Amino acid sequence: MIEVKCVKLNEEQDKFVNSLKGIEYTAFSIAIKTHGNKVYHQGHYCYGSLIKELVHVIDIAMQCETKEERIVALLHEVVAQNLISVKQISNLIKNRKVLSALKTLENDPMFKDNKYYEKIKKNETARKVVILDLNYSCDKAGGPYFTGFLTDYAGYIIKTKRFL
Repeated sequence: MIEVKCVKLNEEQDKFVNSLKGIEYTAFSIAIKTHGNKVYHQGHYCYGSLIKELVHVIDIAMQCETKEERIVALLHEVVAQNLISVKQISNLIKNRKVLSALKTLENDPMFKDNKYYEKIKKNETARKVVILDLNYSCDKAGGPYFTGFLTDYAGYIIKTKRFL
């Protein structure tokens, strides 16, 4: 059983987390450890961010149809934020479909906007997770997840979903 301290999960989220086994469990453990080690500019750990990120990836993974999609959903933020490399993940997870999707989601500074999404369009697992992520972001708009730039961000999400 995975124990996530300081994270208040609803009943459905808690049931999902406690059902994780095998490489899904490993993926969630990587997400917890990686987000837990996130340090911000003044050397302070941002635990509020840890809570949001974990709830975020759990909610997206719960919507996935396949085991591979769930694993990618659980890890998509740590890979996209370059908190851990796919090479490091490949030491623990050997599923080629998962690793390929995660590699697609790695944030490469060479890819900007449309080029990044062109890359994602070519990998169906990554594409499905990104669309779920964008839908989640739209659903949470106005809640505790986004402030200030909400209108611009919502427009960006709609544009990106059309592209994918």
